[in-house]
Amino acid sequence: MEKSAIIETIHHNSVIRNTNNSNAEVLKAEVSWLSLVLQTRLELHFQQETPYTSIEELVPPNIVDKEGSYARFIQQHKLNFAERLLLILALVPHIKPEVLDILLTKNKYYNRRYSEFGGLLLEGHLGLIPTFAIGKLTRRKLYNYSYKNHRKNECTSTAE
Repeated sequence: MEKSAIIETIHHNSVIRNTNNSNAEVLKAEVSWLSLVLQTRLELHFQQETPYTSIEELVPPNIVDKEGSYARFIQQHKLNFAERLLLILALVPHIKPEVLDILLTKNKYYNRRYSEFGGLLLEGHLGLIPTFAIGKLTRRKLYNYSYKNHRKNECTSTAE
């Protein structure tokens, strides 16, 4: 193998490693943010003490200077709060399923899970699969919120 080919291979492998590290770093921050969102939403639901009045006060991680496909996807599509929440909720069962365990809390009055938290328990999968209905943040509201904000961003982008 020629020296230039070896250097290119080493450089290519280094780029892949750096990109993977960037994706891992961004995903780790997103998962931490999701954990905080879930914890806060439950505190609000159960009227426990929390410094927040809404989950929307929990700003998603800053990804402006981050590399990797995940950060690039968020930036290219200008995902808003709800869209980012939806994306990480869809991914978390595959990358860190234990984050959703907090939603398996049992209702002591009925001796079963809280139905308002949503989620599916599937045979052969130990974790919870989100159905995107956490309290008042229903699928329809998430869709409407995302659609209206996305359309507003499109109109703003084309007007510039």
